Amino acid sequence: MWRTLWICAALVTMSVEAAILPADRIIPWDPGPRGGITSPTTIFCNVTNSIPGTNIVCVGNGTTDDYRAMQAAANLCPSNQVIYLPPGTYKLTNTVTVTKSGVVVRGAGTNLTFTKYYGPTGGDGWSFGNNSGTIGDVNWTGGFTKGTTTITVSSTNGYPVGAIVVVATTNNIANGSDPNTWPLFAVGNTNNSGYADVYTGYKSGRYSLGHLARITNATSTTLSIDPPLPTDYTNGQNLVFKMSTFTERVGIENLTIIDSATNAYAGNHLVFYECANSWFSNIFSVKVSATHVRFSKCLWCAGIDSWIDDGLAFTANASYGLELYLYSTACLIQNNVFQRCLNAVQLVTASQNVIAYNFTTNNVGPNDSRRMSFDFAANHGAHPCMNLFEGNKGDKTFADAIHGTGSHFVYLRNWFRAWGSNNTPGYSTGFVYAVVAADWAWGNRFVSAVGNILGTTNINTNTFGWASFDYMHTNPPTGPDFQDPAIYQVGYFNSAGISSSKDTNVLYTLLLYNNLVSYTNGPYQILNTESNATAMPDSYYLTNKPAWFGGWQWPPMDPLRSTNRIGIIPAEARYFALADPGAAASNGIDDDWLRTLKLFFFPVILPPGI
Repeated sequence: MWRTLWICAALVTMSVEAAILPADRIIPWDPGPRGGITSPTTIFCNVTNSIPGTNIVCVGNGTTDDYRAMQAAANLCPSNQVIYLPPGTYKLTNTVTVTKSGVVVRGAGTNLTFTKYYGPTGGDGWSFGNNSGTIGDVNWTGGFTKGTTTITVSSTNGYPVGAIVVVATTNNIANGSDPNTWPLFAVGNTNNSGYADVYTGYKSGRYSLGHLARITNATSTTLSIDPPLPTDYTNGQNLVFKMSTFTERVGIENLTIIDSATNAYAGNHLVFYECANSWFSNIFSVKVSATHVRFSKCLWCAGIDSWIDDGLAFTANASYGLELYLYSTACLIQNNVFQRCLNAVQLVTASQNVIAYNFTTNNVGPNDSRRMSFDFAANHGAHPCMNLFEGNKGDKTFADAIHGTGSHFVYLRNWFRAWGSNNTPGYSTGFVYAVVAADWAWGNRFVSAVGNILGTTNINTNTFGWASFDYMHTNPPTGPDFQDPAIYQVGYFNSAGISSSKDTNVLYTLLLYNNLVSYTNGPYQILNTESNATAMPDSYYLTNKPAWFGGWQWPPMDPLRSTNRIGIIPAEARYFALADPGAAASNGIDDDWLRTLKLFFFPVILPPGI
């Protein structure tokens, strides 16, 4: 059914169906390792006692260089076994690289096992997998519809069952008036010719839309793939790239990762290159120079139950939290704390991923102490699509157009506050503002938001001297970094210069159902409620309340409740050291009060030696 929606007393015509979301807006999200995280139990070695096949061991005293011994353990560990790091601080003077499938690094706990990187500038603390890229491509000639599991190619020679491929296109659809099309191009760093720049793709950066898949069957001219196509492709310049190597079922667990660097851009703490069914779990990553965790060209990977905290500088390309990068597909980022990051989670040419039940706070905007960071960055590289943000709590989500366009972002039952507390050294301390709760720039179309809570009653009209505050903003902003105060803003032009006018199709393709809006002197109101759309799903990827949610209210956010609209999520409970209520639901806890208490009385205490 089609209907007309009223927004801010202005008439806006939007095509929507009576159902919560039309079928073309969603996929059957099934993220993370196939079969779950199955961490091995067999211990290959305790690195301080014995590394079989060598005469060296790690010392773990924080001053002796343990890199040589740790790398030997990584090289010699058999598949499906564990490298165990007992309590201690392990000094690493180079990147420890794990390339063998089935190897897991496990510490004794985040408060007991520490690894500290003292290596060359630009190096990573830990690296899993290979970064070897592709070894060829083949023309993709048929099968371009969303949900397709069998595609036609010019030849399947050299594409065996089990191989992992990139299915990608350079199709450059013109930015016309039809809201059902979108431009698949990028601008910015290196290439302004209508294709994704080198930041995002292969073949000199020309492939801006694509995803990873495993070949499950093959004939002479067809490939069966898993997962299926996340969106419709068109018959343009389409190729299937074969990945040269892939590492499977590697992981790192139960330890703290820190860095000795004192400057930005020095490196990342943890990188997964071309990995499948791999993970990090229960890690504490603190004081990074570039990015805490990066998944690059990864399929069915997971980052869960961890704490990502603080950076050395808060400038562009520094102090990022977690990045899903270069076609990373069907990954799960779940139940993590992100604090004092530039962008907590950002997506770069990634599809079919789930970012769920993460808690972010105290994050910092680039070079600007007045405003908060972009906590959940749906697009920072062309062309992420069909990614799900569910049950998160933070200050802001955004999608820019600096590196290209994006589409089909789905938001279910999140709380984006549009304000927060900043407790980061060198920046203004106290309560500052994210300026907007949800921010979708030029070229980011087909956004769907269901059952979210946007804003808080603490927002006022005097934020940073602004004269007014709106809950919707569609005119080209004039504020700092193109951000005017609003609950949400859509279609503003991109700072990289791709357009000098707003993209009205961002608004026309935006679906908003049952989203609660709140700000100072602005009463709680449900934005764009469908008359028969009250039965919202609890989750788009979970079949029921997961065991790890404990006794906390499920689903945590529900704008249609008369009370207790905002519940506690487990990551937030860890941050505030709240006890699981058990069988009794956690109702009536004031999140703003908790944040105030935490900021002024209970600052985060880092482990000794950090």
